[in-house]
Amino acid sequence: MKNIKHQTSNFLPACLPTGKTGRHGKIKPKSQIPTFWIWRFAIGIYFGFWILMFACLPVGTGFCFGFAQPAVSIESQIIEGCYLGVFREGAPQNIAFIKSFEKTFNKKSAMIMWYQDYSSDFPEIECRNVIKYGAVPHIVWEPWIWGDEDKIKLDNIIKGEWDRYIEKWARDAKAFGRIIFLRWGHEFNIEKYPWGVGNNGKDPEKYIKAYRHVHDIFKKAGAINVKWVWCFNNYPNPNEYWNDHELAYPGDEYVDWIGIDGYNWGTTQTWSGWQSFKEMFRDQIREVSKNHPTKPVMIAEFGSAEEGGDKAAWVKEIPGALKISMKQVK
Repeated sequence: MKNIKHQTSNFLPACLPTGKTGRHGKIKPKSQIPTFWIWRFAIGIYFGFWILMFACLPVGTGFCFGFAQPAVSIESQIIEGCYLGVFREGAPQNIAFIKSFEKTFNKKSAMIMWYQDYSSDFPEIECRNVIKYGAVPHIVWEPWIWGDEDKIKLDNIIKGEWDRYIEKWARDAKAFGRIIFLRWGHEFNIEKYPWGVGNNGKDPEKYIKAYRHVHDIFKKAGAINVKWVWCFNNYPNPNEYWNDHELAYPGDEYVDWIGIDGYNWGTTQTWSGWQSFKEMFRDQIREVSKNHPTKPVMIAEFGSAEEGGDKAAWVKEIPGALKISMKQVK
């Protein structure tokens, strides 16, 4: 994340605003999508600087709002329950931000998430900070250059033009040796990203080829400690047949976890309306659990604005919604 000024906020913990629908699933027209930097700044205006995520396994029984575990291997240690992860702009470079979250909400984060673009090296220092804290690194690896967002298209990746860069990341990730969650090319079913299906010939096969290409480089390098998170936005933008996220599924052998992002914009926009957590995620979780029953699911990013409803009540309803309406998420 870049170019976001620190500021105090009375917002409850929340997430990056990337949801693109209103109360009835109305898709926001392209002309209304903010530019990259306006959108990034809007994070602070509408949602504050916290992202929360639930990383959950669809097995066992019971529910807990969040608890910490060792960072060595999530899949080998979870039997039941739900992990709580967090993003805070400035972390994990400065882990004090995460410790502040822990103190405020009396929860130790099990996963710490942050963003990297294609101009950055593998973030070894940041990963070690996360491990030292006692959490799992979760890197959202965005295949673009911040400040030059249109430089990379999926064809460039498929043709191998970025192989040397990706190979170095793979070698460094392997050398790091601890579990890393890598969420490459997230939210491919919305228009704002150059790796999105709509910006690559409306051809979901291109996304699959690019995803597999990057994955295969890591596999060849022996980076088996990297856990691959295939992640879509809860509503497509535009809502067209070719933008169905399932058409861009790379295959079970390429996906370790399935992630879903979604945001309640409330009435902050002309195209948006208030949505409950259940309305945002229930149907999508049920769908992916049915289509991919062996894959663990995480709600990778979520949050709520304050305008249009009661944000405190919105947050408070999340545990019950997961336990009652989204039993596939445990």
